[in-house]
Amino acid sequence: MNSLPRTPEAYPWHIELQTRFGDMDVLAHINNTSIAQMFEETRVRYNQHLKEIIPGFQPFEFVIVHLAIDFLAEGQYPAPVHMGQAITHIGTTSLRAGAAMFQQGKCIALCESVLVHRSGGKSIPLPPSLRDRLAEMAIKTGDYT
Repeated sequence: MNSLPRTPEAYPWHIELQTRFGDMDVLAHINNTSIAQMFEETRVRYNQHLKEIIPGFQPFEFVIVHLAIDFLAEGQYPAPVHMGQAITHIGTTSLRAGAAMFQQGKCIALCESVLVHRSGGKSIPLPPSLRDRLAEMAIKTGDYT
């Protein structure tokens, strides 16, 4: 996952989330579990965005089969976090989504998800029209690390 970009400019979709007092651990840093929840919130809102812009996109047709988070630096309360999200790979029946969490201009965490397109409990190919639109949401190329 070290290949995910660590600059906001690499991600075509962004959202800001407010940290909460309850997100802190005993060392007064944002807890790893809270970071995972923020990535989940970002992924859900991103899927809602895709549903709005891609006719026929149904988030419930995808299931997460892999999720990995790299914790790069400590996050602080009460500063908000800036989340970036993108598609990093489109396969035949699956896609990879990459996300980054920034706080005060610094990348503090990265998240990669593999989602499988399914129907009736089985993986199915992504329709060509969906593949084309997802490609538009791909991570921006360049040396962003």
